[in-house]
Amino acid sequence: MSMGYTLVAPLGEDWRNLFIGIREFPVEKVVLIVSQDSLETAKAVGRDMEKFQIPYEVMPIEGDMFEGFFRIVNQLKRREGEEKLLLNVASGDKVSACIALSAAFVNGIKAFGVKDGKPMLFPVLKFSYYRLISEKKMRILRTLIDGSLTLDGLAKAAGMSPPLISYHLHGSSKTQGLIGLGLVEMDGGKTARVRLTTLGKMLLRAYI
Repeated sequence: MSMGYTLVAPLGEDWRNLFIGIREFPVEKVVLIVSQDSLETAKAVGRDMEKFQIPYEVMPIEGDMFEGFFRIVNQLKRREGEEKLLLNVASGDKVSACIALSAAFVNGIKAFGVKDGKPMLFPVLKFSYYRLISEKKMRILRTLIDGSLTLDGLAKAAGMSPPLISYHLHGSSKTQGLIGLGLVEMDGGKTARVRLTTLGKMLLRAYI
């Protein structure tokens, strides 16, 4: 059984940092996540990897950069298994580095940056948001995908009682709710409305 990683890397202005990861870790293959602006860079990098006989795959981001990146990482996790993935957050630009690190955190994937030409592993918590979300919580998230709802409206649309909706939103002493997980937010007042946060939208769109 092979012990090599599938190295996942956004590609941008710092693309040379890709090869630091290949040099320092047991890499079996490489997946390049690229925006439309980086397709030409991906072709050049691909030619370099072909010279060194490193298998690679190019996965273009479609649509929103945040949601697209999360969708690709989630797809790779299902295909490869999270233990096989290693995410290089230093091979793109500052924005892609933040997105990549967030994706690693949410999915419980190992990640590293590069400092002074050396890889620096990040202390990514070894859990996945997806494992923390029950089917009922996921149903609430799906119900909110098209916009905000009042508590009563959410309960009716999701097919749950208002007390059960409140439980899944706020959690308990033993279980974090969707608000505590940073996936939804709620206004105050009598006509409080519940909506997905940016993280909730990214997580949900990547999941479905």
